[in-house]
Order: sequence, then structure tokens, then C-alpha cells
Amino acid sequence: NKRILIIDGAGSYRCALLGGALAKLAEKNKWEGVIVFGCVRDSFEVKECDVGVWALATHPKRSKKAGAGIIGEAIEIHGTQIKSGEFCIADMDGILVSAEEL
Repeated sequence: NKRILIIDGAGSYRCALLGGALAKLAEKNKWEGVIVFGCVRDSFEVKECDVGVWALATHPKRSKKAGAGIIGEAIEIHGTQIKSGEFCIADMDGILVSAEEL
């Protein structure tokens, strides 16, 4: 199975939720992609990784590591609910979500 990570940053532009080091870790762990409902940093490093990354924007500020994440919970992005086990296809124009493999 191909796996992606979805980070729900509530659409915030206050700081980056993914950077080069985490993108490299995602690549090492064979993740296919990361969708960030928020910002990323180290965009040149992220581009060099063999992981598809989709985000709203870039931001130079790091996030605080509060360890507050929840794994497997459904999230909502712009009125679209995404549940664990669903399928996503992303390109430069956006993301499609489906309960069935596309």
C-alpha cells in the first residue's frame, strides 16, 4: 500500500509544519506524499526528496514541537472530510479524495 501523511494545520500561515528534515524522513520511510493544510519551509530541500508534497505556501518560521498530533482521526479541509484509509491524488492544481482507489 502507498501511504501519505496529511497534516491538518487548519490552513494557518503562521509557521511551517514540515521542513527538509521531515521530508527526508518521509522519503526514508517510503511515504508517497505529504499533504499539509498549512505551510512548509526548506522548500529547496523538500523538492529534492522523492516524496510528493502539497502545501498552501512556504514560511520560514519553524513550528513549536508540542507533540499535540492525533493519528488516524478524520480531518476536514475546505469542506472535504478525509478519513484514514481513503485515497488521495494530488497535482499542482489540487487534490482529489475518494473512498475507492482511483
